[in-house]
Amino acid sequence: MEDLSTLDIQTLLMYRANAAKTGISCMGHGKSAHNDSLFEVYTKELHKRGRTEYGIDWDSRHKASESGIFNGKGSY
Repeated sequence: MEDLSTLDIQTLLMYRANAAKTGISCMGHGKSAHNDSLFEVYTKELHKRGRTEYGIDWDSRHKASESGIFNGKGSY
């Protein structure tokens, strides 16, 4: 995994959306769980930077997935 501290906010948001889309859309439980974990890691990094408006709950994950790309950069 990349050093998240070097990524800008827009990249973190893109990675977060791609992990959400892939986690929600994939068929395998392992792949889904890994992307769910990535979604949380990206969200926690955003929180560290003061961007606490981004949640980790199901509604936040679903909303983020709307702009994500399945298997896009930042997903597993």
